[in-house]
Amino acid sequence: MRSDGSSKFGASNKWGTFPSVSLAWRISEEPFMKGISFLSDLKIRGGYGVTGNQSALGSYSSLALYNRGSLYFSNGNWQPSYYYAQNPNPNLKWESTSSLGGGLDFSLFKSRVEGTIDIYDRRTSDLIFNYSVPVPPYLYSTMTANVGNISNKGIEFSVNADVIRNQDLRWTVTFNISHNKQLVTKLSNQVYHTDQIYTGGVNGRGMSGTATHILREGEEVSSFYGYKCLGLDPSGHYIIDDRDKNDTIDTRDWQVIGHALPKAEYGIGNTITYKGFDLSFFLRGIYGNDVFNNDALMMTVPSNFPNQVYKAATTTHLRDTEAYNRS
Repeated sequence: MRSDGSSKFGASNKWGTFPSVSLAWRISEEPFMKGISFLSDLKIRGGYGVTGNQSALGSYSSLALYNRGSLYFSNGNWQPSYYYAQNPNPNLKWESTSSLGGGLDFSLFKSRVEGTIDIYDRRTSDLIFNYSVPVPPYLYSTMTANVGNISNKGIEFSVNADVIRNQDLRWTVTFNISHNKQLVTKLSNQVYHTDQIYTGGVNGRGMSGTATHILREGEEVSSFYGYKCLGLDPSGHYIIDDRDKNDTIDTRDWQVIGHALPKAEYGIGNTITYKGFDLSFFLRGIYGNDVFNNDALMMTVPSNFPNQVYKAATTTHLRDTEAYNRS
């Protein structure tokens, strides 16, 4: 049980209490498992815990702050003015993440094969965000508050095996794979509200204020958001999905078009030891994610020609650009 305090939070919530508990049962030591010779170890684990986070806040985030404004003339002298720059929030508190998980550890054939399987359900609540609020009754247009929730659910598997194990030579192979799904489950409450949060800046001419991702209730974290291109028509024009079927392409046709987080991450490693020498290497990869190519965007915008010379990042982008110019 932890009790942590921070001066960053409001007067009502400077302290947070974070409990945790874990249990394990080593099944392989039970009498009914003694006859299974190939099983060296078998253990089931389970646990629950809560952790706190304050990294989203700067100093004085819960207090009313003022900035210095312009000068005004009074009684023969110039006097400085001050204006409200931050609303106070005495209820500002810790972000918290509760984690419920379980696992299985096993060891086979005199510990030549060992592995673990873990499943988890992590829920982060009271996420801190700067919400728009009306003026009046507030004196400043935004308020820092705890509202949002995010869910993480996943499974992880790892195994390592001694393929060769003798006096002079040992070859060990390790493999791991994991899957995680991260969802935004809450962004608003009865006091503070936002339909979505845009994030992920884009670099390039004419791209100021453009974002690549959206945070919205029910959607995965790191969801790409924008126009969905269905290809090119015979004249070389882009075919954009008219989502609302009103024969007009505008921001109302934006939609989720991909996800940056992978469906799976995996890796395989090898360690070979021979007498006084060893060699090791590790390969890792990801599967099922989308990637935003900002360089291709900057290099293949037709409006950049002919003032700037760019080399197309891919033949596809070059073909699309040529089709655009011809049209």
